[in-house]
Amino acid sequence: MFRLLVVEDEEMIRNKIIYNTNWKEHGVIEVFQASNGLEAIDIVRNNNIDIVITDIQMPEMNGIELIREIRSLNRGIKCIIITAYAEFEYAKESVKLNVNDYILKPFKSKDLLYIVKKLLEEIVRERNERVEVENLRRQLRENKKALREKLLNDLLSNSYIGDVDDDLNYLELLELKNREYFIAVININNFMELIKEEDEEQKYIVNLSFYNLVTKFLSSLATDSSNTLDTKLVYSVINYKIDQIVIAVYNDIDKFIPAFEDLIKAGRRELGFCMTTGIGNKYKNLTDMHISYKEACSAALLDRVYGRGNVYIFNDLNFGNKVYSKQLHILGDTKLYDDLKIGAFPEIKKDIENVITQIKSSKLELDAINTIIYNIILLSCKTINELGYDVFEIMGEDFNLHFDVKEINNLVQLEEWLLSFFYKVNEYINRKRSNRNEKLLSKVKDYVDRNYSENITLTSISKDFGISSGYLSVLFNDYIGQNFIDYLTNLRIQNAKNLLKSTDLKIYEIADRVGYRDAYYFSTAFKKSVGINPTDYREKLNIL
Repeated sequence: MFRLLVVEDEEMIRNKIIYNTNWKEHGVIEVFQASNGLEAIDIVRNNNIDIVITDIQMPEMNGIELIREIRSLNRGIKCIIITAYAEFEYAKESVKLNVNDYILKPFKSKDLLYIVKKLLEEIVRERNERVEVENLRRQLRENKKALREKLLNDLLSNSYIGDVDDDLNYLELLELKNREYFIAVININNFMELIKEEDEEQKYIVNLSFYNLVTKFLSSLATDSSNTLDTKLVYSVINYKIDQIVIAVYNDIDKFIPAFEDLIKAGRRELGFCMTTGIGNKYKNLTDMHISYKEACSAALLDRVYGRGNVYIFNDLNFGNKVYSKQLHILGDTKLYDDLKIGAFPEIKKDIENVITQIKSSKLELDAINTIIYNIILLSCKTINELGYDVFEIMGEDFNLHFDVKEINNLVQLEEWLLSFFYKVNEYINRKRSNRNEKLLSKVKDYVDRNYSENITLTSISKDFGISSGYLSVLFNDYIGQNFIDYLTNLRIQNAKNLLKSTDLKIYEIADRVGYRDAYYFSTAFKKSVGINPTDYREKLNIL
């Protein structure tokens, strides 16, 4: 339901607007009227007005001043200006005030109604959008538990995007900011044995039993962030994988080791679970959570050496330098290798700059830097091999994988060496890829030239040649200079023109011979390309 306000000092025009239209038929339940701007302001202040129709020239307060005042009270009110040609300069000023529409005097009631109905539809749309946004906000409030878990999942997988502080504030988790934590993983070692010869549902039942066991056991020790925020958070439980529970613990490692040992015993006793726990190093920055998680997973792998059913700490692996360990994980997560695969050298350059920045900020010893650079080169060689190339063919037979950073005087030279290495690799890969693509497109073009009369499509050709249709489309445009559809259409039309000139075949027969199963569609395509239909084209040839 809507409310309309008519502001016009001329009573005759005011009555015309109010009484010439049955406003109730169009959802307007109340129509207010005012003879000047001051009266109008009082009405706006005391009623929920949706649309104001106002003249420009009025005593006390003109229409422009009125709209300016209305905007200060309620920016959502729609405003329509009634103006005469002589007042057009005022109308231009109204544009600055975001006036929704205007109508020139003299006007017909139906024309004004058309404008009002258009604005009413806009109001309905905006109301629906506000309701939708409010529903989303309500859902967000109700689903904060799920959003907290998603935040932790993203941090664990190193896929978090955004500002952590903002998210912590919104999710009411600000107490986690700059607070030390570590990640513990609990694996079910005999998961496959527990679901053996059972239906698909069984694995989810086992997982839920596993999750309930962990949360129930730990609930007696501390407060879980996913359940309440009334007391200081001590841990958060994440059902991360079907056979793995992850716990972010905001407490001392030593205090929780006995608890994890008791949990392992309870799992075996109550549910027949054989469980192993791995514990990562402590960190303060939440964006380092994926590092502690990987460390915990690495620690849990010790069960293969020392046996299942125990608690293992990352330091058990004798990685004494926590900072060094962190840097290795960060470098392992770099997108450098992905950028190398797609040949994006500007991005590769940024990746290398980021690596050098991290090395500089970590203040590592030369041996540690050497190991990191060696790992980068080694993983790059692995990427090169995955692409089907040989690093020694690129760099030369004398290339030494065991890079010695001691031969470099400073980090600037190290960055230059890395850039030189990756530039050479990138140039080689792009050159090879370009040659391969050129050969591929030559074969594709030859195939199209020979089979244009068949029912061929970009999708069918991409399947035949083993590449995606999207990639083939880009390559075709780059190497042929036309998109696939245009090339095929021109080829078919050109051959159709030859057949029209050299044969007496009927139009539908020519259409079929050049790949069109519908003669009408062929005629339409022909006319679009040539400018006249096939019949007229043939007649024109005969005249010549």
